[in-house]
Amino acid sequence: MNLLFQNEHLFDEACTNYFRHPNQSHVLNNYLNTPLPSDLVDQLVKFFSSRNIYTTQYISQLLIRHLNNHTLNYSYDKLIHSLVPYACIVGSPYSDLYCKLLIKKWNKMPDMMEQSTYELCQACESKIATEEGKGIMYLIGNLIKEFIETKEVDSITIQIFKEKCLLRIVETIITIIRWIQIENNEQEIQCKIALETLKIALEYPFSNGYEEEEDIVLEIPMGYASILSSIGLQEKMIRMFVPGNHLEALVECMITLASVRENLFSGTTRQQYNEFLSKFGGMICEAAENEKMAVAAGRYLDRMTRTRSVKAQYHLTQAAKLIERISENYLEHKNSFYYLLTTFARWSHRLYECGEEKGNVIETLKEVSKSVIEGAFNNSEIIEEEDIEGIMEGFGEITRVNLMFTVEEMTKHIERVTKEIEHIIEIKGSLQRIQKECERLSIGIGLISIIINHQVINGTNETQEQLDIKLMKIGIEIINKEMNIIKTIPFGYGVKEIEINILRFFESIRNVFLNESISRTTEKYIIEILEIQNLNDLIIAIMNKIIFNLHYFIDIHCESIIKQSLLIIEKYSRKEKTSKMLLEYGLLDKILDEPLTQKITKLSVKTKKMFFQAICNLIITIPKVHFSVLLNKLESSFHLQPNDYESKLLLYHSFFLSLPPESIHYLGFIDFVHKILPIFIKNTSLPSFVSFLSDIANIKPFRSLYSIQTPDALILYHDICESLMKILPSIIELNEDEMVSYLEDCIQSINSILSSDTIPFGALYVYNDRTHHVLMQTIISICISHKWDFVSFYPKYTKLIFTLFCNIGMVSCDDFFGNHLHETLLFLFNALQSGEESAIPVFEQIILFTFKSHLLKSVRIITTPSTDHSLLLSQHLDLVKNIIEILLQNLLNGNMDLYCTSKALLPSLLLYPKIYHHLKSSLLLKYSNSPDLNLAFCQLDASISSSCDGDAYDNFFNACQVFQHTSLSLLKQ
Repeated sequence: MNLLFQNEHLFDEACTNYFRHPNQSHVLNNYLNTPLPSDLVDQLVKFFSSRNIYTTQYISQLLIRHLNNHTLNYSYDKLIHSLVPYACIVGSPYSDLYCKLLIKKWNKMPDMMEQSTYELCQACESKIATEEGKGIMYLIGNLIKEFIETKEVDSITIQIFKEKCLLRIVETIITIIRWIQIENNEQEIQCKIALETLKIALEYPFSNGYEEEEDIVLEIPMGYASILSSIGLQEKMIRMFVPGNHLEALVECMITLASVRENLFSGTTRQQYNEFLSKFGGMICEAAENEKMAVAAGRYLDRMTRTRSVKAQYHLTQAAKLIERISENYLEHKNSFYYLLTTFARWSHRLYECGEEKGNVIETLKEVSKSVIEGAFNNSEIIEEEDIEGIMEGFGEITRVNLMFTVEEMTKHIERVTKEIEHIIEIKGSLQRIQKECERLSIGIGLISIIINHQVINGTNETQEQLDIKLMKIGIEIINKEMNIIKTIPFGYGVKEIEINILRFFESIRNVFLNESISRTTEKYIIEILEIQNLNDLIIAIMNKIIFNLHYFIDIHCESIIKQSLLIIEKYSRKEKTSKMLLEYGLLDKILDEPLTQKITKLSVKTKKMFFQAICNLIITIPKVHFSVLLNKLESSFHLQPNDYESKLLLYHSFFLSLPPESIHYLGFIDFVHKILPIFIKNTSLPSFVSFLSDIANIKPFRSLYSIQTPDALILYHDICESLMKILPSIIELNEDEMVSYLEDCIQSINSILSSDTIPFGALYVYNDRTHHVLMQTIISICISHKWDFVSFYPKYTKLIFTLFCNIGMVSCDDFFGNHLHETLLFLFNALQSGEESAIPVFEQIILFTFKSHLLKSVRIITTPSTDHSLLLSQHLDLVKNIIEILLQNLLNGNMDLYCTSKALLPSLLLYPKIYHHLKSSLLLKYSNSPDLNLAFCQLDASISSSCDGDAYDNFFNACQVFQHTSLSLLKQ
């Protein structure tokens, strides 16, 4: 034994250095992965009493690691007994170790669970006034967490834990909560720990999809009903609602209590429990003096109101008052505002269930709506919040309860603001005041967008539909006034915000009133209320405003508004019918006004691209005109110089993206691309060219246009491969992040076309086209040259690489057998060793390609008949053996997808039976020739030997399921 373990002082120093200098090599590292002799563990037990935090940390981590790896050959009972004094300390690292050991013991002897839980709880109750009692309660909370996180627990153990152990724990915690005197400051810690433990005990084991916290409904068994519905507990929780360190834990615990399923209680008990929840909701709303407490109140009410039988009586008025208070400063309270509005929105959906409370609920919702509108107009700073629609989502639903009132309130505030602006202009007041009022006006149109958007979300009746159109009319009137206002005042922040919200408003109109499913009744209302001839008049009015924006804001250099205005044209012109109408109206000529076009094309690349896209969407609908004529018209309109290849590529890219599926222009355009790609490779920037290449490679929308008899798709693929070969050298010279980003786009373009099922890949061999194979060799070389440690830092890149490798395996697997077979296998081995599942199908493809039998073979392209791939692979048997061992180990421990693992294993075991039998013997020896494991291997062997059957994969998968179930049972022992 190392002298280090024989002297506590030296061991303390070693542990301190180990944690303070983690990057240095240290002798303590040697013990993490090698089995611990029992005498060494005996010595570690003696160090449990050390007061050095680093020592306790190292010992607990060391023993937990060996416990998880099944390499701790030491009596669990002995360790548990030795740990008791040190695990029962709040925050002790030994607490986790103790819990893990106890759960391991329970898994072997489930009959002991109830007794050991009873002893823990009894000790906790009897010693609660002491430090040890606090520590035991903390230990119990950790025990529940560890139990839930332990994957090796079987169904019987789980059932006993839920039905007996947890019930006993909850009873103990509630007993302690009743005992606590909240007036006694010394009991603050006990109170906090008790509330946290009760939350853990109730929430984790019975949550349904607890990964999404806000959607928890606790499936608590009926046996808990009596203790949770105790009047004494309810009264105590109410009395605990006083300032102190425990308050946050109390609110979190109450959120859990509010999450219990509806039918846990019945009759008067349910009614009583609901009143308790509602009263607490009112109290927390009343006491919320800062954002933290307001958020807690909002979260609590949000959870509580998921219980449909909760009455509004005790909390709704206080919640409305809280909304009124926080409406004075939206930006500070935006999170609580969201939760509270969500709660009120839920009540707006539940009016028909409210009975005699209905009138009160409607009035309260009306007051809330009023508070929100007033607050928004008085705190126009909220317009700075990007996610204003998300924050105000609940508001949109609340307003639909009394939409007439909302329309009246909005009209009143908007009229007041517009009059104020007109007055300031008339008296030539300060520009700052005008901009402030413009901000308020922008709030008005922003709220209108939110309200009418909820027509889509929740549906509406005819009266509400008419009111929505009236709101739209108010918005249009604001726009008309705003167009006059901005002609008389300088551009400023307030005007910019109005414009941003006007453009959002146009998007809402498109989604709600100009969609394809609009009814004739709605269309009739729009025409009547807006006093127009047809819907085209509405679209033209919107486009007139957009044209105004383009001319006005181009001169004051506000590119953000220009770009968003162009986006509106682009979205409206996506629909062919609308696009044709806008052409007839003459929109194209208005946008292609020469001075305007020249100014826009000098803006940033993103704005210019949006401009090109909007124009292409319009021009593509011109009938009976060849695409080359359309492109020539655009090039001349934009005054593109012959050598301005960057702008030309941007234009051609936009033109391609505007092509609808099965467009008559598509094949002609692709033939055109074939001719121009070599020029663009030399004369355009890398980002533009890679982006264009990636999009034209996606041929799935146009798949029906390709004939398998023609070489069109093959020519396109050849062009893409050739282009990639020319730009890859430039890409690999970039910095790491940029390089990976471009490689992702390049690999995606290959994946798109390889997975399209359109290209006759056999023709690659027939035409002796080596471009594909050269590119595959190059791509494989680049991907594996960076080693797995580098690639694994980029998850998207990793997935794309293995998707590409799978496609290569399906299309031309012989490319793996070029100069990089060893490196490829090593790359796959490292990936699989780190748990990367997407590497499994790649290894499967390599094995299948080598496999002699055609029964399991699923590769689909040419290879060189004279090449003996099995001979090539046999030169790397060590790596193959290591990969098969990983797959078998995964079959044993269930760490990877069973179906993928079994698909790769079957051909591997058939191809290399000697490797399989060697690994099988090693595993049987490791588990002492367990009869159960032996039987599972026999079933596996039987399914392998019957692989000539047409159901080979299914039979083997079934055998793997049985094998895995047996092996996991062994691992628990």
